[in-house]
Amino acid sequence: MNANKFLFRTILGVSIIGSLSFASSINQQKKTYNVEGIKFVPLAKDSKIFKIASEAPLFKKFHTQVKTVMKMSDGLYYIQVERNGRRFDFYWDKDKNAFFNTSILLTANGKVIKVPVIIDKNLLKKSIAFTYGHNIKGELYMFTDPQCPFCKRAEKRLGKKLEKDYKVHTILFPLSFHDRALPLTQWILRAKTDKERYKRMKEAMQDNENPQIGKDLGFKHWNDRQYSQEIEKYREIVEGRISNYKPYFKSKEELKKFQRYLKNVRKLVQEANVRGTPTFLNKDYRPVNPYSL
Repeated sequence: MNANKFLFRTILGVSIIGSLSFASSINQQKKTYNVEGIKFVPLAKDSKIFKIASEAPLFKKFHTQVKTVMKMSDGLYYIQVERNGRRFDFYWDKDKNAFFNTSILLTANGKVIKVPVIIDKNLLKKSIAFTYGHNIKGELYMFTDPQCPFCKRAEKRLGKKLEKDYKVHTILFPLSFHDRALPLTQWILRAKTDKERYKRMKEAMQDNENPQIGKDLGFKHWNDRQYSQEIEKYREIVEGRISNYKPYFKSKEELKKFQRYLKNVRKLVQEANVRGTPTFLNKDYRPVNPYSL
């Protein structure tokens, strides 16, 4: 796969980096990903090439952190970087000594190159709140917020179909601008079984102002004017700014467990580059349009 055979589209910028050494790394991870005939080998963060990429003036100048470096077939490198919470793709051409910042990279026959998405499976396991459905057409990973109107719409239109055809691993991702998302997530996680958690999620989506939910969580003000003040106190407890966990958590351990879950989800969201809810990923952790299922 000669670099000269590539067609580049949506080129945002090219930066020529001089005097860089491209010596092979002896610390490469053994895992190799083969995506439609193109091989990707992730490089360890202590490898020489990863360090060279991290020190590149292009990234230093804009305070950009290199997150992932993968060696591609025939010498190209894929680099994922992060700046101000946003991630960007770069392709590193060692022959031209240049970085290409592009959202699309095509082969000579017009085929879009797909980069493997690497997810920490242990982190993924810790972030799954519950699983439902039948593995007839495959598995899906669903990031959802119990108060998100788009998630509610997707559940209403697709819930039964997803349950019938797919094994759906559900990650509860409460968004900060949904005032009830955090306590609703806690209420769902309180259920002991996957079946009961799935049932609670559907109940919360149908009526997140259900007074019984507020009562179960220990809220004195769930549907009145003082709710905003109480939810702020609740958030401070969850964020660790207030040490007293009562009356919203049955024990300190329940609070810590909830905090660990939220922390794991935030990390997973970063790894999977999830931007909002609902988000569906396939078994290769690639986004799927839910209405195409």
